[in-house]
Amino acid sequence: MRSPYALLTSLTSRMEQAILTDPKLKAGFPPGTAVIVGGTPEPTVVTVYRLSPDGVEAVEMSTGDATQQLAQPGDPAETVWIDVVGFEDLEGLVALATAAGLHPLQIEDIFSQQQRARVEELDNGLLCFAWQIEPIDDGEIHLHAAQVTLLGLQGLVVSFRPQRRGTSFDHIRQRMNTGHRLRTSGAGYLFYALLDAIVDDYFVCISELEQWLDALPERWDRQLSADDVVSLLPLRALGPRLRQYLLPLVDAVYRLRTEHPAPLTDHEKPYLGDLYEHCTRLSDAIERLDNNVNALMDLQFNLINLQTNQVMRVLTVITAIFVPITFLAGVYGMNFDHLPELHWRYGYFMFWGVAVLIAVSLTLVFRRRGWF
Repeated sequence: MRSPYALLTSLTSRMEQAILTDPKLKAGFPPGTAVIVGGTPEPTVVTVYRLSPDGVEAVEMSTGDATQQLAQPGDPAETVWIDVVGFEDLEGLVALATAAGLHPLQIEDIFSQQQRARVEELDNGLLCFAWQIEPIDDGEIHLHAAQVTLLGLQGLVVSFRPQRRGTSFDHIRQRMNTGHRLRTSGAGYLFYALLDAIVDDYFVCISELEQWLDALPERWDRQLSADDVVSLLPLRALGPRLRQYLLPLVDAVYRLRTEHPAPLTDHEKPYLGDLYEHCTRLSDAIERLDNNVNALMDLQFNLINLQTNQVMRVLTVITAIFVPITFLAGVYGMNFDHLPELHWRYGYFMFWGVAVLIAVSLTLVFRRRGWF
């Protein structure tokens, strides 16, 4: 296994090699080193959107061309959105982030994909880290989460995403083409709209999780299997994991609402208040989701106990039927010489007649009482 220092040496000449499969390997790197932690990154796709009252111009370009775009003076009537998807071209993306005025420590945080949701106020703008989530149902429900970084400057918004998943940003693109507000309200409103789209994904995720939980009892057969029991265990981690992503974001949105640093203005303040209200509703929804999961766990344990009690009841009924028969067999199985019925010609048939009568009588009594 290569040491962090050997990897750091190669990093100076080949940035694309700074990909670590184990976060522990990052130990030893100096602060501000851009390192991708995780699997192989997706190919980098950079799309530049120019929003103006007349329409939207979308151009897909390389990271080098996008960096040159940042160096050119922008049109005050336009808002530029640079959407970065995929971190394969790490060297070019580091140059792009540097040209946007980010500190090496902030650039490191973009690619580490391990940041807590938060907002950082810059000298000339705003940097926000958030988590985009998506539920995946492949027999077992679980969450896919990816860190999204938003950089808001005067007339410019840059978004960094490790992969293209979800449809939240697709909705923003549709609104840019069909609506007038996104094209004319400036970079502050675009920054808010992207953050609002990320928060909306939480509503979609929680709604799908609730539907999945509501349908879960219908998947259970009348007899619960071991797979049914195991299927609920991952659900207990859903609430804490959602809180891990959402609660820091609530604090970040509250800060934006109260301070609204540039490029946000007083125009976005009512929208940020609405966004904060959405976040508080999501907190309540996560609490409700936790309660639903706990209720399902209790229901499952109660069903298992009920099934166990039903089995025990059947066994008890069978035992109760055979107890008097066993008593008779024990009496006539004793080795005494003087048992009146022992040498009777019809004693054997009488014993079986009495045994069958007892079994049938007790069976009818138990069935009449609904015991089985």
